[in-house]
Amino acid sequence: MNRFNIYIIAGLFFVFGITIGVNMNYILNYLGFNSDNLKKYNSLVNYVKNRYYADINIDSLVDESTKELIQKLDPHSAHISKKELSIINETMEGVFVGIGISFKMINDSLTVLSVMKNGPSQIAGIYPGDRILIANGDTLFNKNLDNNEIISKLKGKENTVVDLDIYRNSNKKIFSKKISRGKVPIKSVIAYKLMQKTGYIKVERFGKNTHDEFINSFRKLNENEKIENLVLDLRNNPGGFLFSAEKIVDQFFSSKKTILITETKRGVRDTFFTTNKGVFRKGNLYILVNGQSASASEVVAGAVQDNKRGTIIGRRTFGKGLVQQHLPLGGGDVVKLTTSRYYTPSGKSIQRSFSDGNEEYFNQANNLNYHDSEDINKLKIKDSSNIKYNSKNENFRGGISPDIQVKIANKSDELDKSILNNMITNFVYTYLDSNRDNFFKGSKKEYLNLSIDYFDTAYQKFKKLNSDKKLFDDLSKNKTYIKNSIKAYYGFLLFGEEVLFEIFNDDDEYIKIAINSINKS
Repeated sequence: MNRFNIYIIAGLFFVFGITIGVNMNYILNYLGFNSDNLKKYNSLVNYVKNRYYADINIDSLVDESTKELIQKLDPHSAHISKKELSIINETMEGVFVGIGISFKMINDSLTVLSVMKNGPSQIAGIYPGDRILIANGDTLFNKNLDNNEIISKLKGKENTVVDLDIYRNSNKKIFSKKISRGKVPIKSVIAYKLMQKTGYIKVERFGKNTHDEFINSFRKLNENEKIENLVLDLRNNPGGFLFSAEKIVDQFFSSKKTILITETKRGVRDTFFTTNKGVFRKGNLYILVNGQSASASEVVAGAVQDNKRGTIIGRRTFGKGLVQQHLPLGGGDVVKLTTSRYYTPSGKSIQRSFSDGNEEYFNQANNLNYHDSEDINKLKIKDSSNIKYNSKNENFRGGISPDIQVKIANKSDELDKSILNNMITNFVYTYLDSNRDNFFKGSKKEYLNLSIDYFDTAYQKFKKLNSDKKLFDDLSKNKTYIKNSIKAYYGFLLFGEEVLFEIFNDDDEYIKIAINSINKS
């Protein structure tokens, strides 16, 4: 359920132009290169530019050398192009200008997955399952286009018009629509009432507006019945803005407590505290994490755990304890540069070792076994002034170790379910598109109360699809999971993302453990 794969932990966006020559000098100065080395680099650039025997694109050469230097620093420092930065900015700002749909390429056809409520596409009469064939004269099907190419054709300036040719399978017709582009919010928070006096809030990333979304969601949950227990789901949350994570932590404390400590290589330390102005200062707090909970997510989990404010449930987290800033490179490009470490309130560094290289570092994060929490070697410090800036001397596994670990009994089953999920999503969109007029017409509440046996016909069709494709020898062991997943993805198309989480969470091991802990409290 991850929707984005590039995120930031901290920093402001600096976008202004400087010359290519200054770019590299800026980075080298920042990293502490001495003046002789700077002179060597500048001399080499000038020699190549003025005396090399053939014409050469010096800007491109410097650009490549800049990228190579950044790649040698640490796994989280990176060169970000102007185009990539624009996408990141939109994601973290929580809004972009477009037509208000989510989509997926199915059989090389742009298929609408969901339509934003009251957004441009819903107003124009676009439905989930519709195929967008042509946008402003550009064909979008049978061209093997990637998502960025498609998005570029649908996005544009606010109030500009995009002409679409659309195929609707339910009536086998192609029709045209003119849609005026508008601002589309990118939600980062999903919330619903888990059970009596218990709220569930899923934070997918820590963007600019996440704090406001969290407050609004909590207040809505708290309207008719006071929330005494809160389950905060940070699974698969890769991080985001540091200030956003701090604001979320601040909601849980009734007195001044340390949130985290940051420290630069020159020993400059900053300590961040709560303010005693939160909306959930009392009550039972349960935070769900896994191996893809990283960065700002780990800030939240670490602050809650060290201050004994709540219970951490799940798997060992990613292990990212470095803070980045965006610094200008000219031409709209930036370097996302690691500028400091952070420590949890008890003085613990959670940064995982990357001494075996960046590739192995990220491979570890995708290894389910790696996030088992037994025998975790935690690095603890009492005085952060004793820490030396040497990121490659940390021979420990890093991350936040949960208070209650969720074990994965059969890790091969997890792989099977991952493959099944992709098959099920494609199947659901196609099946619903063909049976829209005969499908469920009731309310959201009625839909949630449906037995999974209601989806037996759909399961039989899915079973035949699997047989035709010869993917799984036996689906029977996953029959309940498949039927529940079909229900969840149908629910997503009919009622939105909140229903997807409600249905999946009904049979979620993390949620079951949280509910069991609540019942025992």
